[in-house]
Formats: sequence, structure tokens, C-alpha cells
Amino acid sequence: MLGVVSDERPWDYIEAVYLTGTIDDIQRRIQQRIDAGVEEIFLHTMTADPHQLDLIAEHVLEPFSRVDTRAIR
Repeated sequence: MLGVVSDERPWDYIEAVYLTGTIDDIQRRIQQRIDAGVEEIFLHTMTADPHQLDLIAEHVLEPFSRVDTRAIR
């Protein structure tokens, strides 16, 4: 994570742009976006660690794969 944060991209910027925090934090922020009408979210890892893909699949893709954004409108 330290390689992502720099003088040009301080932590406040990272927090505003990326989904950071605990799994609960990230799931809550995704749900807030869904509630606001977002239908698609682009997810990517913060580093080249492939384990992050497993975490995204388990804690983001799986729980939110059942969300029907059409029902929210």
C-alpha cells in the first residue's frame, strides 16, 4: 500500500477514490453506491498480489452478485 500513497496521492485522496478499509467498510461503501443508483463498478487490485483477486471474489463479487440494480430505481 505504501507504494500507492505518495506526496502526489496522499491518503485522503486514496480514501476518496478507492475502496479502502475493512471488508465491512468496503461492502458498506459499495452498497451506498448501489443505493445511489450506480449499476457498474470497476474493481482492481491495489498491488500485484493475486491474493487480492481472491478477496474481491469472496467479499465483493459473491455477496453483490445477487443485487438487482433495476429493482432499486
